[in-house]
Amino acid sequence: MGYDIEEVLVFADKKALRVITPFARCAILLLRFLRNKPQELVDLMASLEGYGVKCRDINRTLKYFKEHGLVECNPRCVLTEFGSELSDSIHDMLENIRSFTYKVLEGSYEENDVLTELLTPTASSVGLIEAYIEDPSLFPLYLAIHTYISALSSTILSVLARADPRLLITIRVVVGVGS
Repeated sequence: MGYDIEEVLVFADKKALRVITPFARCAILLLRFLRNKPQELVDLMASLEGYGVKCRDINRTLKYFKEHGLVECNPRCVLTEFGSELSDSIHDMLENIRSFTYKVLEGSYEENDVLTELLTPTASSVGLIEAYIEDPSLFPLYLAIHTYISALSSTILSVLARADPRLLITIRVVVGVGS
């Protein structure tokens, strides 16, 4: 189809990151950048800026993370077990979106793949509600994750529907709108 899949994914990711709040953007990227290795604050800031994102509230976000047991900084910041679980969850969702993107751009997707992608924000909403009931103090973080996943899913579907007009037809069939 002539699309560079990684470019499509990065475009959608950056677009989704632009529409969420500064706290959400910073929280998501910190969880992603700390996933594989501990980093010092200056390196985290460089990673954020290298990705084209300025996180003016990185200290506030790290303080929130420390207060809620997601990260420890001495002087390098490292995810705790809880922080790693959240980071792994985000990573898994990103991999599912990546897999879906490959299927669409290679023309090998099925209706069930589209249905799964359409239900991703709904499943995230259910998780958000469950998390709020369990621990309301973590609501800002779970809302950040939910908003990011929903924005990314919607963005990738929009980009892919432009790349493959059959996708929009499949989406309409799956949701029962027109033919």
